[in-house]
Amino acid sequence: MTKQTSHNRRFIMAKNLIILLVVLVVGLLAVWSWFTVNKHVEANTINVKAAYPNEIGLAEVDYDADGVDQGPKTFTGELNFNTDVTLTKDCTGDGETLIVPSFSVIKDKDTATKKGREVSIGGAWEEALSQVEAEKIKNVDPEAKVEPRYIEYQFYARSQTKNIYLTAGSYLSASDEHLTGANIPQGKNSSYGSFSSDSIVGAVRVALLAQGAYVEQSYNSGVATTTQLSFSNANNTVNYQRHLSCLWLPRPDIRMNVSNTGLTTDWTLTRNITFSGSTPTAPTDLDELNNDFTYFHSFCKPAAAGTNKSPAYQAKWGTNSTQYAINKKEGVAVQKKLAGDDEHFVVTSKSTVSANNYPTFGKDFVVSDVSESDNLRVSNLRKAANVPGSETNYYVYKYTLRIWLEGEDSESRRAMDGGQFRLHLEFR
Repeated sequence: MTKQTSHNRRFIMAKNLIILLVVLVVGLLAVWSWFTVNKHVEANTINVKAAYPNEIGLAEVDYDADGVDQGPKTFTGELNFNTDVTLTKDCTGDGETLIVPSFSVIKDKDTATKKGREVSIGGAWEEALSQVEAEKIKNVDPEAKVEPRYIEYQFYARSQTKNIYLTAGSYLSASDEHLTGANIPQGKNSSYGSFSSDSIVGAVRVALLAQGAYVEQSYNSGVATTTQLSFSNANNTVNYQRHLSCLWLPRPDIRMNVSNTGLTTDWTLTRNITFSGSTPTAPTDLDELNNDFTYFHSFCKPAAAGTNKSPAYQAKWGTNSTQYAINKKEGVAVQKKLAGDDEHFVVTSKSTVSANNYPTFGKDFVVSDVSESDNLRVSNLRKAANVPGSETNYYVYKYTLRIWLEGEDSESRRAMDGGQFRLHLEFR
């Protein structure tokens, strides 16, 4: 005789099926996160150049075995950071504070597909890590699940005047500027639409942080050794603090167009966008993607100073006498901010070089304007490393260069698939 399934058992089976269905839907939603999963972006060239090497000099930082700054190496006219850093996740911030926010649960798959995961305004956040910090943690604990969210390099610049400018000819270019059309290089087609994965350049942000310094150097066969390094004035009454001097939106000329169909394969890319207004005005909706909006920087930041709570990870490195730690920061509400071109440190590329099909910085911008500049003491440094007795007075600054993929930008959500870019910074 066939045994009948009881009503209660059928109810339990149905309930379990519902639970499985919910788990499946949540799994699908996770695929369309704010962070693009299992993708990567590479900065294959970072070039920093002095437009007038006789007046401006650039030097790499001389780090000791523990990663402590010993001062600048020999000043020269050009630096090349040939990075092998691969970014697989994006982050958000104003250049000075870069974070990974928490996210709201989106129950609607169509919304998740079109917009990605939404930041939980008022939620917790974690501090984003640079490749330097991630590597130090990995050196101590190879199993630590940390990865770089942004690229960071430091270098010194010296000038015979107090002002150092990032010049109009600076630019960020894709590894191949055929971002749309029939000439997209093989292997560069995005899986989200008819555009190149190098379109990630639209989501790239560049920040420079400046700090005044005093330096004394000696030379041996043209190689400089720093004999004194100070970040304060002569009588130690003023400490030179690091300040954000420039946050640059290098590629406002492209825009990713979100599809209204709900599909993930028919997004489109608009090129050669120019600013249509005299003064940028904030859109009524942060998701409004019009021409002017590409000239804004939308980002998330902590609403208040962070506090260290029980960290998800804590790593230490260095000598027994010098220990360094990186902690996860939580519990501070996130707020969303929209910075326009009228912000004193937020600048966008304005000049389009048609021959190369990418915009340049378009104007000279002071990146040495730190609050202690009036108190910055002069360093007497050799003008040419191989010419004894050619000392000249220079003003010296230490720069921190940061490059990241802004998660609040739609290009980071759909173009991030093997994209590559080149950054060229020129100083005078």
